[in-house]
Amino acid sequence: ERAQKNKTKKKQAPKEWKEQYFFIQEKGDKPKPVCLICGATAAIPKEFNLERHYKQNHGTIDKKYLKGSDLRKDKITREEIIKESLRIAARNLGDSKVQERFDQISPSLNTVMRIEEMADDVSQQIRFSASLCKYFLLTLDDSIDNTSTVQSSVFICCVNKNFDVIEELLNLESLKSNTRGTDLFDELKASVELMNLNWDKLKSICTDGAPSTVGKNSGGVAGKVLVTFSNIIHQESLLRNWGFHHVMSVVVQCINKIYRIIVNSGTFWKSCEVCWLSKGKMLQQFSSLMLKVIKFLQNKKELPDDCALLKDDNWLNDLAFLTDITCQINSQYKTTRSILFSTLVQSINAFKMKLMLFKT
Repeated sequence: ERAQKNKTKKKQAPKEWKEQYFFIQEKGDKPKPVCLICGATAAIPKEFNLERHYKQNHGTIDKKYLKGSDLRKDKITREEIIKESLRIAARNLGDSKVQERFDQISPSLNTVMRIEEMADDVSQQIRFSASLCKYFLLTLDDSIDNTSTVQSSVFICCVNKNFDVIEELLNLESLKSNTRGTDLFDELKASVELMNLNWDKLKSICTDGAPSTVGKNSGGVAGKVLVTFSNIIHQESLLRNWGFHHVMSVVVQCINKIYRIIVNSGTFWKSCEVCWLSKGKMLQQFSSLMLKVIKFLQNKKELPDDCALLKDDNWLNDLAFLTDITCQINSQYKTTRSILFSTLVQSINAFKMKLMLFKT
């Protein structure tokens, strides 16, 4: 038995063979030395055979990479492999912008560790500021990204006893399933509990104005007496009291039908710069794709009554008016960001005069 162990030990390749001849030992019942350069195997694991193979086939390596130099050490790192894989993926995508974005990524371990440490430091600062604040306010927003995934974001505004105000992003999560009011509230609750915030200090919530966030029974801010605010862009673009329900209902029904089809087939997709909750952008995109929408629904044999309305002149006139006015309102909103209230009043009055000119 001892002789068998010594025999097996003699057959094992020493570690020096890897550095001198680039040979390693195979795994298995009958392991053989394998050349790391060409993949050849040696029938007999003796140093003479390995040295002969190395000098005959790879003799120039010692001249290019001197023994003991840094060039012979392992220079391949995970960061380089990841970066090169991203470059290959960018070339296959054929998008120059994606390639530029990948080139800007620094996957080195030190950079990643610094980013993680900075993120942890920001989280600790938010926890510390929230623990000392007298009151805090939350902003809840849900929007759809370019992959049709709902992104729910929660922002916090803390006010301490010295009236110092701190505003930070509290949490950002992807909602894979539903976006009901209860789902948004669960996300909001998880964000608050993650930072160990006291619910009694919450005095106000601002939402994006979507029905799933402002519902009084099951909305994301229901169930607690708060001072609530809603984003003006959604309240203005909904236009519920304008008497254009016959237009919006058809547009929304067509879009929902198309969306359910393209999720399964991957056809008929045109990206939108902002979320589809902005009805001005939605109507503008729908109007620009009117002929394609009709052709698509006819080919799929879907919504025949709505297709007939899409060809009606009176309905098209109402659609054109609704599209123009919502785009004007959304454009007005973008010009009134981050301005004083006095300037806001002047801007709104000027917009009213513009509407009067449109009327004449």
